[in-house]
Amino acid sequence: MFIESVVIHNNNFPKRNLYPFNLRVFWETDRLDFTANVSFFENRCRIKGLYLLDEPEAALSPPNQLAFLKILQMITKKGKGQFIISTHSPIILSFPDAQILSFDCIPIKEIAYEATHSYRFYKSFMNDRAPYLQEFKAAGECNKKEDDE
Repeated sequence: MFIESVVIHNNNFPKRNLYPFNLRVFWETDRLDFTANVSFFENRCRIKGLYLLDEPEAALSPPNQLAFLKILQMITKKGKGQFIISTHSPIILSFPDAQILSFDCIPIKEIAYEATHSYRFYKSFMNDRAPYLQEFKAAGECNKKEDDE
């Protein structure tokens, strides 16, 4: 298993100084209404603070993940927030100038975007999906033989 986190910070926040914040669930991944979540997220992030997000991409299509990154960029440029994000999304991981930390080994280490498991897996799949789909093809052939008998 792999876990990768993105730390998005800006010059208005010292990296080691945590500002007081209320831990609240403010990204409801079970809701498919992206517009409502974005509106709620933008309003919540008007308060300067540190925000912890667990897999915000769970209910977001790839285009909406990009829209989400634009919102994060707007918030960080205004100096309103820092984000620690746990994600498997190569799109979320691609945030410009993000610090990416890998929890795959001890000690935790900073890694480049191209070294993340998510990036390497998706790139490999897109370049040649056939090896990944072999087991489905084999399973389909087995099912066909069983149906013929």
